[in-house]
Amino acid sequence: MTAQFDRLARVVARSVQAPIALITLVHSDYTYLVGMSGVTEPWASTRRAPLTASLCQNVVALDAPVLITEITSDQTTAIYAPGPELGLMAYAGVPLRGADGAVIGTVCAIDQVPHSWGDDVLDILADIAEVVMSEFERGTARDVAATGVDEIDYEQAFEASQRLASLGVLAGGAAHDFNNLLVAVLGNAELALLGVSESSPAAENITSIIAAARSAAALAQQMLVYAGRRKARVEPVDVNQLITDMSQLLMAAVPRSITVVQQLGVVPVQFRASDVQLRQVVMNLILNAAEAIGTRSGEITLRTDVRILNDGEWLMPQSGRALPPGCYVVIEVSDTGCGMPPELQARIFEPFVTTKARGHGLGLAVVLGIVRQHDGGVSVQSSVGGGTSFAVAFPCA
Repeated sequence: MTAQFDRLARVVARSVQAPIALITLVHSDYTYLVGMSGVTEPWASTRRAPLTASLCQNVVALDAPVLITEITSDQTTAIYAPGPELGLMAYAGVPLRGADGAVIGTVCAIDQVPHSWGDDVLDILADIAEVVMSEFERGTARDVAATGVDEIDYEQAFEASQRLASLGVLAGGAAHDFNNLLVAVLGNAELALLGVSESSPAAENITSIIAAARSAAALAQQMLVYAGRRKARVEPVDVNQLITDMSQLLMAAVPRSITVVQQLGVVPVQFRASDVQLRQVVMNLILNAAEAIGTRSGEITLRTDVRILNDGEWLMPQSGRALPPGCYVVIEVSDTGCGMPPELQARIFEPFVTTKARGHGLGLAVVLGIVRQHDGGVSVQSSVGGGTSFAVAFPCA
């Protein structure tokens, strides 16, 4: 439903503090407004804007994000600028790409006065663009483009997409600000602790404040990872060596009733990645497997391999997109736990979705965020009573 895409456009407008926000498909002679906020007539009714009134074609022409603070002074608009007579003075937009990588549209924000965009505006727009493309890449975008009318029922798929987009904006914006506040809390609490004696009744309370603030900061960092806003330094990593180094830690992280079996590939398994983030992926998958087994006896199998994937062989959960064909390093974690019904499998990578009484539901969301940062993929196979297998694939170096 276009009404629901309009709501997503309003999320864009609020997030970047712009009066106008659009989700568009760019054609050779017009721009179709799939979602819109703040648009006036006649375009609000027709949902079509002529290219003479569109800044989105700059994104298409450049095949890249565009950030314009003021049309009269920004060099980007040498490609095309509609002019101030239309009341468009500032623009921030990112491309929507089809399965073949071609730009088919944009997610953008527009202002009628010069606008100094925030440092994270393109990240926010890119987060939402990824959600939009999860449906467009199933072919619905081309259907809308061809008909120009609202004939396709997006409702069920869009509800999930809108949840993810809203949470992505929260993780990328609120978590960043929240983390900054926690720095002040931690700093002042640590200074206060220095000012009291160890025997003081206040010392224990201040120590509790510090511990809670550090836990909250760690949670904020995980939210930033999910949103793709926490980048890490990448370097050549030998996956087999990394897992070998983690062996003692992995065994200590699971109950004694659970056996961890390692089946490491004989082919050298090395690629460029963040060592720290890769360790977090392995640990999160192991902990998730252990929680699925619970207090019963069980087995977790950790495998590594190098695979040559064919086109369309590896489909990503949620978006349904296929990884490009080529060489991939694969890490697989299988368990003999309770398994999952299909309805839970459809939501396990969403933040805050958990079946654990004490869980925060970010473990698998963080895995997905890290894998996306490395241009990789995730897959899951599970059946009730038959255990679960998670696999992550990273492009070979």
